[in-house]
Amino acid sequence: MPIRMHVFVRIVCSLGLMSSVLSAQSLQITSPADGTVVAPGQSLAITVTATGGPFQQVVVMGGGPIPWSQILTAPPYDFTIQIPSNISPGRYPLTAAGFTTPGQGAKSEPIGIVVESPGDPTSVSIQPSSLILWVGDVAPLHVTGKFPSGPPLDMTFSSRMAYGSGDPAIATIDNLGRVTAVAPGTTFVGVGFGPSVPVTVVSFIKLVPPAPILYAGQSVEFTAQVKIRSNQSATWSINPTNLGTLTSTGPDTARYTAPASVTTQKQVTVTTTSVADPTKSTTTTITLNPPVSVSISPANATLKASQTQQFTATVSNATYPGVTWSLTPAVGTITAAGLYAAPAAIPANQTIVVKATSNQDPSKSATANVNLRKSP
Repeated sequence: MPIRMHVFVRIVCSLGLMSSVLSAQSLQITSPADGTVVAPGQSLAITVTATGGPFQQVVVMGGGPIPWSQILTAPPYDFTIQIPSNISPGRYPLTAAGFTTPGQGAKSEPIGIVVESPGDPTSVSIQPSSLILWVGDVAPLHVTGKFPSGPPLDMTFSSRMAYGSGDPAIATIDNLGRVTAVAPGTTFVGVGFGPSVPVTVVSFIKLVPPAPILYAGQSVEFTAQVKIRSNQSATWSINPTNLGTLTSTGPDTARYTAPASVTTQKQVTVTTTSVADPTKSTTTTITLNPPVSVSISPANATLKASQTQQFTATVSNATYPGVTWSLTPAVGTITAAGLYAAPAAIPANQTIVVKATSNQDPSKSATANVNLRKSP
């Protein structure tokens, strides 16, 4: 074991005996102040003041991913700690510890430093993206923030997170991202920087998944979670009864299959009822969308060498409207935003096919033509 590790073990062991061998010596972190805000990757200067005589060794112990300092054997006890660049925002403790002789030493009262990323995140994602809770349930959210530089960071415990509830009478959320179900109903919770999370609070039955979106011929399996643990069985029905099929696949599961053709958006209500207590039921709504379709504007463009043309793809009936662009043949370039650039030289007239393919349904696409004219 390296000498440094031996020293750390000696410090920790000595601190464990302090309750019975406290001496007149004491330590205090005098800088930074409790609650000081630092950024990931920042160097933090720490000053420890000792009273009652010199210590043979003094170290500053960091909490969580914050490292311990180097060991100093004589005053002044000035330390520098490097805050990890990938640390998650939140409050972390720092404690100074030292010993004079084996079994005798002191430990300071801890202070807290608050790690926050400079600036606001460019985007925030929240997991889970939806919640179904029984009354009284408590469920934590996990918030991840992306910044202009550096890795994505866990922002759940960041002081920048302004958590809020659309209806605190149905569900509340505290400053640590914990959602508490208060009463049956539907609301949402969210943070100041990110999307909202739908919350459904039920008193007896949860239906998973909530509110799916389907296309013609697609299917989804539902699970009924009944609060009576001894009997999870449920019965099922849909309304209207002629819009797709619902088949029981187990005592607490059923599979819904959308009709083979969906020409306009429609909605189907699924109801599940507890076998143990038929007075208890819950519903969810399935949205049926017509097929995804893609169009491109403009449909044709004529360009000379190095000229550009912006194409726009419109995706209808898609939950995720993004597209992937491609060229046939691969002459010139096109960006993810649909900006086509002709090559610097065009030896002969030719036509390039620009294609936009739906990311949600890759079987759906649209094309446009770029007529390249020979360079003079």
